[in-house]
Amino acid sequence: DYPVDSILSTAVNLGDDAYVEVPLADGKQVVLYGVAYDRVFIGSNGYLTFTEGDTQNKESPENHFSIPRVSGLFDNLKPNDGGQIWYKQLDDRFVVTYHEVRVDGNFTNDTASFQIEMFFDGRIAITWLNIEAFDGLVGISTGKGVPSEYKESDLSRYAPCIEPEGS
Repeated sequence: DYPVDSILSTAVNLGDDAYVEVPLADGKQVVLYGVAYDRVFIGSNGYLTFTEGDTQNKESPENHFSIPRVSGLFDNLKPNDGGQIWYKQLDDRFVVTYHEVRVDGNFTNDTASFQIEMFFDGRIAITWLNIEAFDGLVGISTGKGVPSEYKESDLSRYAPCIEPEGS
């Protein structure tokens, strides 16, 4: 299950390569690399941006690092072909869920299901329930271009995270 359920969430109806701007309520702000933002742009291609919306559907380090961004799965997603995107603001965080969103591909029914939690204290959590994409990009960006020390990593080679006992 996702850490945050969809009850009382707001559905986002996005077309292909689209975004929606969501102002945070009650004076709340999310923080990315020490910069506070009072709004979030939810992109149909699996990412959140903060200074502007983005319609980029080609995942690459250059595109990812071009603006402040949190990529849960930056890929050419097609929410207008299937799946749901919703958001919810809680007392301690802003949450966006991509549930069974279609992944672009010839003759496939692949989907992606993941959730991005941005806590108001600056923590970020990404939970992946099911990713059927062949590729994609995951990570966070300051928006200052590809860092000189950037090194690509293949997340499919890592063991899944498990919750600590007693949590």
